[in-house]
Amino acid sequence: MKIGIIGSGEVAKTLAAGFLKHGHEVTVGTREANKLADFAKANPDFLGQYVRLIDGYNTAYLSNPAAWGPESESAKLIAKLQGGTAAENSEQLKTTVVPPLDEQVSDKWLGGGEKGAVAKILKDTAGFLKDQKKITAIKDSYAAAADPEYADAAKASN
Repeated sequence: MKIGIIGSGEVAKTLAAGFLKHGHEVTVGTREANKLADFAKANPDFLGQYVRLIDGYNTAYLSNPAAWGPESESAKLIAKLQGGTAAENSEQLKTTVVPPLDEQVSDKWLGGGEKGAVAKILKDTAGFLKDQKKITAIKDSYAAAADPEYADAAKASN
């Protein structure tokens, strides 16, 4: 069964872990991704499976973008899951860039610590949110959030 959980508190993490234990496919959504760190550490297999799944979709799209057109089942499913029309989602895919796993685990993206693109993007985003008065402070570094562990695990199992 596919299960979506909104939230990242103790109840959400407990539910997600229980559903995973019984073989269900779980997606967790949160406004505060840092709350999911403990869940990620406790469920590395889940994160590896999730990364493999996303990479599989990305690879399928990159190998045949025409198969993801506005009349495709994939575009219709995306519209059903996240809203909008199949045509809108198909068009949006054309501008979406997801680096392949080999690139994601490189120093350029996740493996570069503070110098990696992910840590820089997170810090820039935090700076923007602080300027907009949506958050009150930013960290000196976001390198800890740019961990290639799960992408490495997914890459190794491909």
